[in-house]
Amino acid sequence: MRSPCRLLEALYYAGLINDKNMKRTPIQYIQRAQCKQSSGQAALISIFFVMMIMLSAAFGVSSLALNEHKVANENAQSNKSFFAADAGVEDAIYRYKTGKNVSPSFTIILNGATSDVEIESISPTERKITATGDASNRIRAASAEIIIQPGASFSMALQAGTGGIKLGEGSAIYGNVYSNGSVIGDSNASTSGNVSIAGSQIALHQFYDTHTGDYNIGQVGSKIDIAQSFIPTADGTISQVSLFIKKFNTPGNRYIKIVTSSGESPTKTVLASGLISANQVTGNFAWINIPLDSTPQLSAGTTYWIIFDSSLNGTNYYVWGYDVAGAGSKYSPNWNASSPLWSPIVGKMNYKIWFGDAPNIAKDIEVGGDLRAHTIQTSKVHGNAFYQTIDQYSLDWLNTYDGGTASISTDLPTENMPISDAQIDAWKEEAEDPEKGGSTYDGPCPYVPTSGSTIGPMRINCDFNTSNSTSLNIMSPIWVTGNMNIDNSNTFVLELSAGEDENTDGIIIADGKINPGNSFAACGSAGYSQSQSKCNPSNGSYLTLISTYSGGDQAITLSNASDGAVFYAPYGEIKAGNGLTINSATAKQLTLGNNSSIKYEDALAAMFFSSQGGTSQWGINSWQEIVP
Repeated sequence: MRSPCRLLEALYYAGLINDKNMKRTPIQYIQRAQCKQSSGQAALISIFFVMMIMLSAAFGVSSLALNEHKVANENAQSNKSFFAADAGVEDAIYRYKTGKNVSPSFTIILNGATSDVEIESISPTERKITATGDASNRIRAASAEIIIQPGASFSMALQAGTGGIKLGEGSAIYGNVYSNGSVIGDSNASTSGNVSIAGSQIALHQFYDTHTGDYNIGQVGSKIDIAQSFIPTADGTISQVSLFIKKFNTPGNRYIKIVTSSGESPTKTVLASGLISANQVTGNFAWINIPLDSTPQLSAGTTYWIIFDSSLNGTNYYVWGYDVAGAGSKYSPNWNASSPLWSPIVGKMNYKIWFGDAPNIAKDIEVGGDLRAHTIQTSKVHGNAFYQTIDQYSLDWLNTYDGGTASISTDLPTENMPISDAQIDAWKEEAEDPEKGGSTYDGPCPYVPTSGSTIGPMRINCDFNTSNSTSLNIMSPIWVTGNMNIDNSNTFVLELSAGEDENTDGIIIADGKINPGNSFAACGSAGYSQSQSKCNPSNGSYLTLISTYSGGDQAITLSNASDGAVFYAPYGEIKAGNGLTINSATAKQLTLGNNSSIKYEDALAAMFFSSQGGTSQWGINSWQEIVP
């Protein structure tokens, strides 16, 4: 048997013991002759060191296991805390979206974790939601900002329908332009921004409008996506679809698809898509125009389908008007499944199909940004040009002066007007609703308000006439069933109700024409400056004048020196006099006089009306984890 000295040496050089295990090193024991030639000592020492090694290993494994368990538990509690915080934010958003009462602070409990929710009111249209989750003192936090989606968005300095835009000599547009019709300029007519022109005019190709029933979309599990077939009677490019729909509560945006047909059912071959904006739809049935993102060629005698692509929600959904005696409709739980299941509906949905017509042109204009049009003629483009055809003058100017690129490109689709008929109808209803502060004036006619008075909300069943230098405070909305004849030097100022935010916008609607005289000022809540003889700088609040007149002449005729207002005529022409400056104009057709100008303000891109006819809804602006 080896001596203890030999055993120590073997263990030492094998690395099984080291200096830290003993008061002296094994070599020192050997050198001092403290190792004895005793088999009993050798056995004891061997057992001692083996036990030390085993205990060290056991303690190491136990320590590692305990640490791993602790880390896993910490992570589990941290995740539980985060999920609680996220759930708190989601709960608050749900309460806002569904119109429930929301306290400034509340607590929810989820799987033993708590979430303390705090809500900060930034403005009447904005909320900041902060939720702090706590699971066994592990703290995580989340935050979201929600906003009321705008009741209307005037995102362009000028926007025109199929009538297009005519720019007088020396007229200037400071902002962007979108037109569903041609844009024609006179000498030195210019824009500072981009000009976008839809590829062609549109014409109604076919429709079905017999309304005898209401079909809920996405309210129950199997009837989520709804399809309606149609067969064109002539070849053509489809550019827009209109649906007769309303909404129940606050569903989000949805899409329609134009698809091919196979075996008497829709396929998943998408030819074009279109957005249904929730803000364009109200709780009353109305035709909603849906421009398509492309303009595919359709063939006469071939079956195609319109698919309303929805989602399951038993409390927030859309309703499509239909004829219970018709045919050609189907439903599916998921049109985009690997093998979609389509079932017949006894009925036919209400729809309109619009085809492209004559190509639009851009002619005799100078564009500071990009120009997009089917045809470009004798125009100066400082940015890039996108077109199907371009004349040599425009191409030479582009290549010689600013060096922008010239590209053949697909045509742009038509663009929806910023305010739908459904929204206008809702404002009209509110104007005469006593429960919402409205009233009705039936005579004597015409209605002639006294200068210095406050009028509205109200329906006026007469023409609306004012005298020279009349000053009025306007409480929105006001609906005039006749014409509005506004004399010279009139001032309208939006007056807000108690509790309304200063950036709230106002509405005046006329079924007839609107004819403002010279030096007309229509100001938002910032008011009018007598010393400057104009509206005070806007605080984000505007007064919008709307004419729904659809006769052959002008719906709104603007004289010289108009200030402040936003003008809107979806079915008629707005004609602006010489030397006029306004913020924004949108109409079926727009004509700007010589040396007139449009000076667009960014705040018009997100207008907020306190009376939105139920069209507003809360949308998520941001959502993220934050440091608690």
